[in-house]
Amino acid sequence: MIFVKQYGYYRTGTNFLWQMLEKNFLCSILVNQLGCKHDAPKDWKKWLDKPDKPIPEGLPKAVQDNTVRLIVIVKDPYAWLHSFIFYWRMRKPDRIDKVTLPFLIQRTQFYNRNYRAWRDLIANHQGILIRYEDILLDYETEFQKVSDVLKLPLRGNRITIIEERVDSHPHLQKKPFDPEYYVKKKYLQHLKTDHLDLITNTIDWALFREWKYEPIG
Repeated sequence: MIFVKQYGYYRTGTNFLWQMLEKNFLCSILVNQLGCKHDAPKDWKKWLDKPDKPIPEGLPKAVQDNTVRLIVIVKDPYAWLHSFIFYWRMRKPDRIDKVTLPFLIQRTQFYNRNYRAWRDLIANHQGILIRYEDILLDYETEFQKVSDVLKLPLRGNRITIIEERVDSHPHLQKKPFDPEYYVKKKYLQHLKTDHLDLITNTIDWALFREWKYEPIG
C-alpha cells in the first residue's frame, strides 16, 4: 500500500485535494494519521507510539522505511485570509467577535510557521507542494505532476475532476463555485484595508515567493 500524508492550513482546499486524490489514485491518504493535516508536522514515530487515530495496516513499516509520501496544498495568503474570515462568519457567527486583528495576525504567523515546516519536511521525503489556484486553472496538469512526483498509479484511464464547493454549509452547498474568483483574485475587493495590510506586513514573502506569490502594491 502506498501512503500519502496530506498537509495544508485551514481553508486552503484540503478537503478538495483529499477528494481528488481519493477519486484518482490508488493510495491511502493520511488525513489525520501521523498528526492533523492542518498542524505543523509531528515526529511520526512518536505519533505511532501514542496514536490518536486508528493505525492503518502497513503504516508503521512505511514510516520505518521512510516510504510515506507527502503532499501539501497552499493558497495565496490574501485568498486564505479571505476564506478564513468567511468561514468564521458562516460557521461561527456567535464567535465572530473573536476575529480581531491580533487574532488574525497570530493565525497568519501560524500560516508562515506551518508552511516553512512542511517545506522543510518535503526536502527529506518524496513529496510535492501544489497551489490551489493552479488546480483550478488546470487540474489535469497539476495532478499529472502529483502522479509523476509521488509515483501514484491512477484508478482509471484519466484524471477526473470533482466539483469544488464554495462551502459545505447548507446555505452554500448549491451556490455555483467560480474558479475565476481565485484565479483572477476577485476576492481582493472583499478584503478590508486592514486585512490587506495585515497580509502584506505579516507574511514571510521570502518563503511564499518560492511558490510564486507576491505582496500587492
